[in-house]
Amino acid sequence: MIYNKYAMPVDPRTLEKDFKSSRGTMKSIKDLLTILTNVSSAESLTTDELGFIAKTIKKLWYEINLKKGINLTDREQLYPVFKEMNRVFKGKKTIYAAYRGVRMPQYAKNGISKGEPGVEKILEGLAYGLRSWTELDYIALDWASGKMDDRADKAIGRDKVVFEINNPRVVLDCNAVLNFYIDNYYIRGMKRSDFFLDTGEYILFLEDPVVAGIEHMSDDMYLVKVID
Repeated sequence: MIYNKYAMPVDPRTLEKDFKSSRGTMKSIKDLLTILTNVSSAESLTTDELGFIAKTIKKLWYEINLKKGINLTDREQLYPVFKEMNRVFKGKKTIYAAYRGVRMPQYAKNGISKGEPGVEKILEGLAYGLRSWTELDYIALDWASGKMDDRADKAIGRDKVVFEINNPRVVLDCNAVLNFYIDNYYIRGMKRSDFFLDTGEYILFLEDPVVAGIEHMSDDMYLVKVID
């Protein structure tokens, strides 16, 4: 299944910095879909299938911020996988609000604070697509500042953004998946190093985000409200 259908252009300057997807990515996605579409619930998955799902999602998704796994160009291929996972693991379909913390790209690192033309389009591009979000605004703040991924040095001199969206549709409720793995007998005692999704993570797919407002929070941190 080929899913790529961009609702808005991805900035070519962003794609220039993209990395190559891991070898065998498309086969792994096909194998995941074969497993997931043939079961009605997580309880029907075998131990081997649960292990394959965890291992493969960790390889493709868990370290994309470190430029490992599936790249930006291919990322939407995971959309049907995450949708099936949400069905199988009985995740939430909507949440009250979601937040995502990012840093402005180097080519427009002070685009907000300097009021540069076209900055809203850049922001919409950063919000667009299959991305990780959270219900907790302070986690998004830590991602924006670089505290969460130990890259505070990369945040120096750049505008930082916390996106907010109300009542978004959820593609994958990661808590539902992790809770099943933790509670399931075969993997009791699951360690943090075994996680393949983040706790409190919600994967959303924004097809055509529009900036509805920009608020200055403090210093070089901005709250950007979007609708989709």
